[in-house]
Amino acid sequence: MDKACEVARCETVDDVLALLDDRDGWAEPWQTFFADILDASGLSYARFAARCGLSKNTVKRWRLEGGAPKSRDTYIKVGFGAAMPPQAVSDMLSRYGGYCGLNPRDAFDACCVFCLQRRAQGQMQYDYAAADALYRRLLADRAFATPEGKADLDAITHPAIVRRIEAARQAAQAAGSPLFVIDGAVLVGSVIDGIWDRLIVVTAPYEVSVARIVARDGIRPEMARRRLDAQLPEAALAARADIVLANDGTQEQLRRQAGALAARLLAEGERGTDCPV
Repeated sequence: MDKACEVARCETVDDVLALLDDRDGWAEPWQTFFADILDASGLSYARFAARCGLSKNTVKRWRLEGGAPKSRDTYIKVGFGAAMPPQAVSDMLSRYGGYCGLNPRDAFDACCVFCLQRRAQGQMQYDYAAADALYRRLLADRAFATPEGKADLDAITHPAIVRRIEAARQAAQAAGSPLFVIDGAVLVGSVIDGIWDRLIVVTAPYEVSVARIVARDGIRPEMARRRLDAQLPEAALAARADIVLANDGTQEQLRRQAGALAARLLAEGERGTDCPV
Protein backbone atom coordinates (compact mmCIF):
# COMPACT_ATOMS: atom_id res chain seq x y z
CA MET A 1 0.00 0.00 0.00
CA ASP A 2 1.25 3.50 -0.79
CA LYS A 3 2.60 5.16 2.35
CA ALA A 4 0.53 8.31 1.73
CA CYS A 5 -2.62 6.16 1.83
CA GLU A 6 -1.47 4.51 5.06
CA VAL A 7 -0.92 7.90 6.68
CA ALA A 8 -4.35 9.07 5.56
CA ARG A 9 -5.95 6.06 7.28
CA CYS A 10 -4.26 6.69 10.64
CA GLU A 11 -6.76 7.63 13.35
CA THR A 12 -4.37 8.84 16.07
CA VAL A 13 -1.01 10.58 16.39
CA ASP A 14 0.42 7.39 17.86
CA ASP A 15 -0.56 5.52 14.70
CA VAL A 16 1.28 8.08 12.57
CA LEU A 17 4.40 7.95 14.76
CA ALA A 18 4.42 4.16 14.65
CA LEU A 19 4.21 4.30 10.86
CA LEU A 20 7.06 6.78 10.65
CA ASP A 21 9.22 4.51 12.80
CA ASP A 22 9.01 1.89 10.08
CA ARG A 23 12.10 3.14 8.30
CA ASP A 24 12.54 0.12 6.06
CA GLY A 25 9.08 0.61 4.63
CA TRP A 26 9.90 4.17 3.65
CA ALA A 27 13.36 3.42 2.25
CA GLU A 28 12.30 0.63 -0.11
CA PRO A 29 10.37 2.85 -2.56
CA TRP A 30 13.42 5.10 -2.94
CA GLN A 31 15.61 2.11 -3.80
CA THR A 32 13.17 1.06 -6.51
CA PHE A 33 12.77 4.61 -7.78
CA PHE A 34 16.51 5.21 -7.83
CA ALA A 35 17.17 1.91 -9.59
CA ASP A 36 14.82 3.02 -12.37
CA ILE A 37 16.63 6.37 -12.64
CA LEU A 38 20.03 4.75 -12.80
CA ASP A 39 19.00 2.10 -15.29
CA ALA A 40 17.33 4.70 -17.53
CA SER A 41 20.50 6.81 -17.59
CA GLY A 42 22.54 3.93 -19.00
CA LEU A 43 25.50 5.17 -16.97
CA SER A 44 27.87 3.31 -14.69
CA TYR A 45 27.86 3.96 -10.96
CA ALA A 46 30.94 6.13 -11.30
CA ARG A 47 29.67 8.24 -14.20
CA PHE A 48 26.24 8.80 -12.68
CA ALA A 49 27.83 9.68 -9.34
CA ALA A 50 30.09 12.19 -11.09
CA ARG A 51 27.06 13.83 -12.72
CA CYS A 52 25.42 14.18 -9.30
CA GLY A 53 28.53 15.31 -7.47
CA LEU A 54 28.27 12.26 -5.20
CA SER A 55 30.52 9.31 -4.44
CA LYS A 56 30.38 6.09 -6.44
CA ASN A 57 29.90 4.09 -3.24
CA THR A 58 26.84 6.12 -2.25
CA VAL A 59 25.17 5.55 -5.61
CA LYS A 60 26.02 1.86 -5.55
CA ARG A 61 24.67 1.45 -2.04
CA TRP A 62 21.34 3.06 -2.92
CA ARG A 63 21.00 0.78 -5.93
CA LEU A 64 21.97 -2.50 -4.28
CA GLU A 65 21.35 -2.15 -0.55
CA GLY A 66 18.78 0.59 -0.10
CA GLY A 67 18.99 3.64 2.08
CA ALA A 68 18.15 7.13 0.88
CA PRO A 69 19.67 10.64 0.66
CA LYS A 70 20.01 12.37 4.01
CA SER A 71 19.53 15.96 2.85
CA ARG A 72 17.39 18.01 0.50
CA ASP A 73 20.46 19.10 -1.43
CA THR A 74 21.38 15.49 -2.16
CA TYR A 75 17.96 14.80 -3.67
CA ILE A 76 18.37 17.89 -5.84
CA LYS A 77 21.81 16.69 -6.95
CA VAL A 78 20.24 13.39 -8.03
CA GLY A 79 17.72 15.39 -10.03
CA PHE A 80 20.53 17.21 -11.80
CA GLY A 81 22.39 13.95 -12.41
CA ALA A 82 19.31 12.45 -14.05
CA ALA A 83 18.52 15.69 -15.95
CA MET A 84 15.01 15.77 -14.49
CA PRO A 85 12.72 18.70 -15.21
CA PRO A 86 11.93 20.92 -12.19
CA GLN A 87 8.49 19.43 -11.52
CA ALA A 88 9.91 15.92 -11.39
CA VAL A 89 12.52 17.06 -8.88
CA SER A 90 9.79 18.69 -6.77
CA ASP A 91 7.79 15.46 -6.80
CA MET A 92 10.87 13.48 -5.79
CA LEU A 93 11.62 15.87 -2.92
CA SER A 94 8.15 15.64 -1.44
CA ARG A 95 7.48 11.94 -2.06
CA TYR A 96 10.80 10.39 -1.11
CA GLY A 97 12.46 13.01 1.06
CA GLY A 98 9.50 14.53 2.83
CA TYR A 99 10.78 17.97 1.85
CA CYS A 100 8.92 20.83 0.20
CA GLY A 101 9.23 20.96 -3.55
CA LEU A 102 11.23 23.57 -5.44
CA ASN A 103 9.91 27.02 -4.61
CA PRO A 104 10.59 29.65 -7.31
CA ARG A 105 10.26 32.38 -4.67
CA ASP A 106 13.30 31.00 -2.85
CA ALA A 107 16.52 32.35 -4.38
CA PHE A 108 18.43 29.05 -4.41
CA ASP A 109 15.44 27.04 -5.62
CA ALA A 110 14.85 29.58 -8.39
CA CYS A 111 18.44 29.11 -9.55
CA CYS A 112 17.90 25.33 -9.51
CA VAL A 113 14.68 25.64 -11.53
CA PHE A 114 16.47 27.82 -14.10
CA CYS A 115 19.33 25.34 -14.51
CA LEU A 116 17.18 22.19 -14.35
CA GLN A 117 14.96 23.47 -17.17
CA ARG A 118 17.95 23.94 -19.43
CA ARG A 119 19.62 20.69 -18.39
CA ALA A 120 16.42 18.77 -19.16
CA GLN A 121 16.59 20.32 -22.65
CA GLY A 122 20.05 18.85 -23.18
CA GLN A 123 22.22 21.77 -22.06
CA MET A 124 24.27 19.62 -19.71
CA GLN A 125 26.56 22.44 -18.61
CA TYR A 126 23.71 23.62 -16.35
CA ASP A 127 24.53 21.27 -13.47
CA TYR A 128 24.20 21.64 -9.70
CA ALA A 129 27.49 23.54 -9.56
CA ALA A 130 26.14 26.03 -12.11
CA ALA A 131 23.01 26.55 -10.01
CA ASP A 132 25.14 27.08 -6.90
CA ALA A 133 27.40 29.55 -8.72
CA LEU A 134 24.36 31.46 -9.99
CA TYR A 135 22.99 31.60 -6.44
CA ARG A 136 26.28 32.93 -5.08
CA ARG A 137 26.34 35.61 -7.78
CA LEU A 138 22.80 36.58 -6.80
CA LEU A 139 23.76 36.79 -3.13
CA ALA A 140 26.78 38.92 -3.95
CA ASP A 141 24.67 41.26 -6.07
CA ARG A 142 22.21 41.68 -3.21
CA ALA A 143 24.90 42.07 -0.58
CA PHE A 144 26.76 44.80 -2.46
CA ALA A 145 23.61 46.65 -3.50
CA THR A 146 23.49 48.76 -0.32
CA PRO A 147 25.87 49.66 2.53
CA GLU A 148 23.50 47.88 4.91
CA GLY A 149 23.69 44.69 2.86
CA LYS A 150 27.47 44.86 2.80
CA ALA A 151 27.54 45.40 6.58
CA ASP A 152 25.27 42.40 7.12
CA LEU A 153 27.52 40.25 4.92
CA ASP A 154 30.62 41.36 6.82
CA ALA A 155 29.00 40.60 10.17
CA ILE A 156 28.21 37.07 9.02
CA THR A 157 31.48 36.20 7.29
CA HIS A 158 34.26 38.14 9.00
CA PRO A 159 34.42 36.25 12.32
CA ALA A 160 34.92 32.92 10.53
CA ILE A 161 37.41 34.48 8.12
CA VAL A 162 39.47 35.93 10.97
CA ARG A 163 39.58 32.55 12.73
CA ARG A 164 40.80 30.82 9.57
CA ILE A 165 43.43 33.47 8.90
CA GLU A 166 44.79 33.25 12.43
CA ALA A 167 44.87 29.44 12.31
CA ALA A 168 46.72 29.54 8.98
CA ARG A 169 49.17 32.15 10.28
CA GLN A 170 49.99 30.08 13.35
CA ALA A 171 50.47 26.98 11.20
CA ALA A 172 52.82 28.88 8.87
CA GLN A 173 54.81 30.20 11.80
CA ALA A 174 55.04 26.74 13.38
CA ALA A 175 56.29 25.35 10.07
CA GLY A 176 59.06 27.96 9.95
CA SER A 177 57.68 29.88 6.98
CA PRO A 178 59.57 33.14 6.41
CA LEU A 179 56.45 34.91 5.11
CA PHE A 180 52.66 34.83 5.48
CA VAL A 181 50.45 36.50 2.87
CA ILE A 182 46.80 37.51 3.25
CA ASP A 183 45.08 38.10 -0.09
CA GLY A 184 41.78 39.94 -0.06
CA ALA A 185 39.83 42.70 -1.76
CA VAL A 186 38.51 44.18 1.50
CA LEU A 187 41.25 44.30 4.13
CA VAL A 188 41.59 48.00 4.90
CA GLY A 189 38.72 49.05 7.13
CA SER A 190 37.88 45.46 8.09
CA VAL A 191 38.19 43.83 11.50
CA ILE A 192 41.74 42.73 10.67
CA ASP A 193 42.90 46.18 9.57
CA GLY A 194 46.48 46.71 10.69
CA ILE A 195 47.53 43.17 11.56
CA TRP A 196 50.00 43.16 8.69
CA ASP A 197 53.60 44.36 8.60
CA ARG A 198 53.39 45.43 4.96
CA LEU A 199 50.33 46.39 2.92
CA ILE A 200 50.55 45.77 -0.83
CA VAL A 201 47.84 47.35 -2.99
CA VAL A 202 47.33 46.21 -6.58
CA THR A 203 45.75 48.95 -8.67
CA ALA A 204 44.06 48.97 -12.07
CA PRO A 205 41.93 51.43 -14.04
CA TYR A 206 38.28 51.26 -12.96
CA GLU A 207 36.82 50.08 -16.27
CA VAL A 208 39.63 47.57 -16.71
CA SER A 209 38.70 46.10 -13.30
CA VAL A 210 35.04 45.99 -14.35
CA ALA A 211 35.90 44.11 -17.55
CA ARG A 212 38.10 41.63 -15.68
CA ILE A 213 35.41 40.85 -13.10
CA VAL A 214 32.82 40.37 -15.86
CA ALA A 215 35.14 37.96 -17.69
CA ARG A 216 36.06 36.06 -14.52
CA ASP A 217 32.63 35.72 -12.90
CA GLY A 218 30.30 35.91 -15.90
CA ILE A 219 28.25 38.74 -14.41
CA ARG A 220 26.82 41.93 -15.88
CA PRO A 221 29.00 45.08 -15.86
CA GLU A 222 26.62 46.89 -13.51
CA MET A 223 27.00 44.06 -10.97
CA ALA A 224 30.79 44.30 -11.24
CA ARG A 225 30.62 48.07 -10.69
CA ARG A 226 28.42 47.52 -7.65
CA ARG A 227 31.09 45.30 -6.11
CA LEU A 228 33.86 47.79 -6.80
CA ASP A 229 31.82 50.72 -5.53
CA ALA A 230 31.24 48.90 -2.22
CA GLN A 231 35.01 48.92 -1.61
CA LEU A 232 37.21 51.80 -0.52
CA PRO A 233 38.33 54.05 -3.39
CA GLU A 234 41.61 53.06 -4.96
CA ALA A 235 43.22 56.37 -3.98
CA ALA A 236 42.41 55.75 -0.30
CA LEU A 237 43.90 52.25 -0.48
CA ALA A 238 47.03 53.46 -2.25
CA ALA A 239 47.50 56.11 0.44
CA ARG A 240 47.67 53.35 3.08
CA ALA A 241 49.92 51.09 1.03
CA ASP A 242 53.55 50.33 1.73
CA ILE A 243 53.90 49.00 -1.80
CA VAL A 244 51.76 49.63 -4.91
CA LEU A 245 51.69 47.30 -7.92
CA ALA A 246 50.11 48.76 -11.04
CA ASN A 247 48.13 46.05 -12.82
CA ASP A 248 47.35 48.00 -15.97
CA GLY A 249 49.29 45.81 -18.38
CA THR A 250 49.40 42.13 -19.27
CA GLN A 251 49.29 39.18 -16.91
CA GLU A 252 52.91 38.44 -17.73
CA GLN A 253 53.95 41.96 -16.72
CA LEU A 254 52.13 41.64 -13.39
CA ARG A 255 53.60 38.18 -12.87
CA ARG A 256 57.13 39.57 -13.27
CA GLN A 257 56.43 42.42 -10.84
CA ALA A 258 54.88 40.08 -8.28
CA GLY A 259 57.72 37.58 -8.63
CA ALA A 260 60.35 40.20 -7.99
CA LEU A 261 58.43 41.54 -4.99
CA ALA A 262 57.91 38.06 -3.55
CA ALA A 263 61.64 37.31 -3.81
CA ARG A 264 62.44 40.54 -2.00
CA LEU A 265 59.94 39.95 0.80
CA LEU A 266 61.05 36.34 1.25
CA ALA A 267 64.64 37.46 1.59
CA GLU A 268 63.63 40.01 4.21
CA GLY A 269 61.59 37.39 6.06
CA GLU A 270 64.43 34.90 6.09
CA ARG A 271 66.69 37.49 7.72
CA GLY A 272 64.18 38.06 10.53
CA THR A 273 63.04 35.87 13.41
CA ASP A 274 59.28 36.20 13.02
CA CYS A 275 56.86 35.36 10.20
CA PRO A 276 56.05 38.78 8.68
CA VAL A 277 52.53 39.30 7.39
